[in-house]
Amino acid sequence: MLLAYSSELQENYRFYQELLHALKTKNFAQFRNTLKETIFEYRNPMKISQKTLHYHLEEGHIETAFLYNYSNGPLEGSNNKVENIKRTAYGFISFNSFRNRLVLSQKMKPKKK
Repeated sequence: MLLAYSSELQENYRFYQELLHALKTKNFAQFRNTLKETIFEYRNPMKISQKTLHYHLEEGHIETAFLYNYSNGPLEGSNNKVENIKRTAYGFISFNSFRNRLVLSQKMKPKKK
């Protein structure tokens, strides 16, 4: 197994797996403790991720995600699609063409006139 070749990789993998387990079991205390107890010796992407998670932990956003089953992910995905279509829609002559493109991208049926 590759983990046997690098202690740094072992440490990163353990950290990642503990965070995943805490997320799956919705155990916020374990998530918080894992973030606070793990200290990386090396400067690597996992250390940067840890700092980012620690910052949002202090803001209270992560705890809210553990408490509720709601997510704004689908809405953000729709907004992203609209923004991308808007960015490429400079060639559309009319607003109706733009609206029809949005309707098609969302796989909705257009309203009959």
